[in-house]
Amino acid sequence: DWDEGDHFLQLDNREEEMVDLVCQNFDKVIVVYNGANAFEMGWVNEHPQIKGVLLCPGTGQSGFTGFGRVVSGEVNPSGKLSESYPLRYEDTPSAPYFPAKQRTVEYREGLYMGYRYFETAKVPVLFPFGYGLSYTSFAYSDLQVSETEVRFTLTNTGDRDGAEVAQLYVSAQNPSVYRPAKELKGFAKVFLRAGERKTVTIPLDDKAFRNFNVKTNRFEIDGGEYELLVGASVADIRLSGSVTVKGTNAPAPYDMDKLPSYRSGDIKHVSDAEFAALLGHPIPDGSWSGTLQLSGRARSLFYDPIAGRRSVRAMAGARSRRTHSFAAA
Repeated sequence: DWDEGDHFLQLDNREEEMVDLVCQNFDKVIVVYNGANAFEMGWVNEHPQIKGVLLCPGTGQSGFTGFGRVVSGEVNPSGKLSESYPLRYEDTPSAPYFPAKQRTVEYREGLYMGYRYFETAKVPVLFPFGYGLSYTSFAYSDLQVSETEVRFTLTNTGDRDGAEVAQLYVSAQNPSVYRPAKELKGFAKVFLRAGERKTVTIPLDDKAFRNFNVKTNRFEIDGGEYELLVGASVADIRLSGSVTVKGTNAPAPYDMDKLPSYRSGDIKHVSDAEFAALLGHPIPDGSWSGTLQLSGRARSLFYDPIAGRRSVRAMAGARSRRTHSFAAA
């Protein structure tokens, strides 16, 4: 039940009506999402009645026992998002290029997928990569950095026991190649009693500073200054330090003057000439030729996104009914 122009990252009309109806009748609402994929949730900000969102991905038939323990306060949630939740589908880096209109799909976004794009191009999101709430709070302090590890103190400053997932990102300050503004290179999940503190160490391996060089056909290290960023999410950096890394002195794989979109991270309007410069050869011809031979179901998926979603939804509904039957048995 979608309107023309809707897409797969939206709730359908009936689900949106349900959210509206619940919020009209209750002052305090918790949204429970039993799924695993990011989708548009702008309506969270449109309804002040919504006080929280609980993500329960892949919980199985006993999952809501765990849900009850979390909402009752018996268990302190400590999960963090493994993807970014965009404000709208059009904000995603692949939106201009997918689904394909021709025989081939062009991944013009390159390395800029997920948080790598949002952080580099400074595109706001609803929930950033690595984000997650807790019934307690954590403080970060006493950072020490080197090329091989970062070390810091993590303190539970609240009155509840809980776990924090501290994240380490690397940011090249003057790269000779295009790369994201922040790259996740490590993390540590640490359980702390209320008021407890621990020294946390996150190692940096031989892959922390390298990038693949298409000219030498191997991984190389871009020499120079790197910022080491420690935080509670990609958008919530609590500590930072810098190190100077010796490079492998490899030749630059690209002429960055010909790749302005990739240098800035604003890859929503990559021209054919710029994409060909990145590929290092002409763009393959992906246009259709001859008569298409598609089954009715495949044709509906390709040419009619609304009908295609109905087909997918029907298949998902069949799986859901089987799951419910199994759980009831």
